[in-house]
Amino acid sequence: MLDCPVCLKKNVSEEKCPQCGTDLSPVFRLKELPESYYNEGLLFIREGKLDEAIEKFTAAISLNPDSVDFLVVLGKAYAQKALYDESLSHLERALEIDPENEEVKRTKEKVLEARNLSIKAKTSEKRRLGLFKWLLVGVPVVAFIIGLMIIPLLRTIKKPSPPIDYAVLAEKLGEEINNHSSFAGLGLDVSYKDEVISVSGDVPSEVHKDLVSEIAVNTVNRESLDLKCLSITPTAPEPEKKQTVLYKVRRGDSLAQIAYSFYGDILKWKNIYTANKDNIADPNKIYIGQILLIPIE
Repeated sequence: MLDCPVCLKKNVSEEKCPQCGTDLSPVFRLKELPESYYNEGLLFIREGKLDEAIEKFTAAISLNPDSVDFLVVLGKAYAQKALYDESLSHLERALEIDPENEEVKRTKEKVLEARNLSIKAKTSEKRRLGLFKWLLVGVPVVAFIIGLMIIPLLRTIKKPSPPIDYAVLAEKLGEEINNHSSFAGLGLDVSYKDEVISVSGDVPSEVHKDLVSEIAVNTVNRESLDLKCLSITPTAPEPEKKQTVLYKVRRGDSLAQIAYSFYGDILKWKNIYTANKDNIADPNKIYIGQILLIPIE
């Protein structure tokens, strides 16, 4: 069973949502994809095609981020390319899921040892180059080091913070909210009083209210934000006019998985990322409760 990604009805066991009628068969098929990508990646490993293998393992993890087997094999592939930090990142994630897994512990120790040897080799080379440069530069290097010592001292002299102009903040926040496509025509009001910025008006749903909060905290501290006068007043749906829908990220979601739920194609995660670039710094990192705009095709 799964939750419908469109109307959020829980524990749906049929391929067609009984509440909104959405075809959920692609979502059910999605569960079979991670293992397929994993097996394809293993074949590429045997053929020595590390880049292709990494691509397949990454796709598998995007659909099943809590699989220890997927994380370990991807960590090993990165280690073979001498990308030790990437390797350790996935191995540490595997240990978070299964702290007692001895295979993961042994693999991590080997990667750490290989990384340390690589660092020592690079450090030795840097020292030889550093000595050569010192002999060439001499006195200017000493002056440069003295400058590096003085600059941090100067930075410790803190300038007093300028007073917060709440009128400017309120005006800026009002523009950001009312210029957002999800609030077109709602006419939300943003005002301030006694160092508190208030947003008032009517929004169609709780998801819209969460989106107001998410936009606001990028401009105003949560302590200075008041949404008590922001009411939820559902409006009649107008599907023929909608170009996007709002989606609230849940546990275990990734852009690839959300793309498959809406489009039946994990590669269309880029469509979602492009529509939400202002709120997504890294397409591999979205957080629970984040509000995403989903373009409707």
